[in-house]
Amino acid sequence: MGNRVHYSLLPLEAAVSPSSRPAGKALNPRGASGCPAPSPSRDTDTSAQRGTRSLCSLLIGNSTSVTFPQRRRTDADPLKFLDDTDPFNSTNFPEPTRPPLYTFREDIPLINQIAGVHRLLKAPHKLDDCALQLSHTGVYLDLESTLDEQRDELEGFQQDDCAGRGKKHSVILRTQLSVRVHACIEKLYNSNGRDLRRALFSLKQIFQDDKDLVHEFVMAEGLTCLIKVGAEADQNYQNYILR
Repeated sequence: MGNRVHYSLLPLEAAVSPSSRPAGKALNPRGASGCPAPSPSRDTDTSAQRGTRSLCSLLIGNSTSVTFPQRRRTDADPLKFLDDTDPFNSTNFPEPTRPPLYTFREDIPLINQIAGVHRLLKAPHKLDDCALQLSHTGVYLDLESTLDEQRDELEGFQQDDCAGRGKKHSVILRTQLSVRVHACIEKLYNSNGRDLRRALFSLKQIFQDDKDLVHEFVMAEGLTCLIKVGAEADQNYQNYILR
C-alpha cells in the first residue's frame, strides 16, 4: 500500500471567498457576545459554501481505504478426492461420501486456490502433484486459468446428476496426468516376472478408466517403453502388451 496523503482542512468559513462575505466585516466564528454565531440556513448557503463541502468530502474520501468486494461463485461446490497416488493401486470411487463444500473465487487462477481445497479434503496427494477434475465430464481444469476463463468447461456442472439420484456434481482433486504417466512408465521399466505381467494387465484398466491418460502416455514416449519391455520379455508378455 502506498503512503496516504493527509490533508489539513480549514474551517468551512475560512474556505469561503472574501467576495461572499459582507463588506467591512471580519470573519469571526463567534458572535459579538462571544456566543457561537448561528449557522446559515440551507436556503442561504452560497455556491462557494456548497463547493467547499464538495471539496471537503472529496479530500476526506481520498484519505480512506476502498475495499472492493470479492467475486465468488454463487453456489458452493462439493469437493472429493481420488487417491490415485499409486496408479497401479488406486480406486475409481472418489471420497468422502459426504463431500465438503467449497466456494471458489472466479477471478483468481485455480493454482492459487488449490491449497485450500487440498487442506479442506485432507487429501493424501502431494500439493504440487494435484489436479482438479470435473465429475460430470471428466475434464481437467486448467490451474493457471480462472473459472471465468473456463466457462465452457463448466457448462452443465450446476445441474443435478440424474443418474446419481439428484446428487450434485463435484470437483475432484486427484494426481496430475503427467505425474501418473511417469509413475506408470517407471513401474514398467523396473518390473519383471509376475510383477511386470500384473503391471501390464493393470495398465489396460488404467487407460480404460481415464481416456486422457492414453494421450499423455503416448506424448511421454510410453509406446517406446512398451516396445523395450516387449523386446526383453517372452511371448506371453508381448501378448499382454498387444492387448
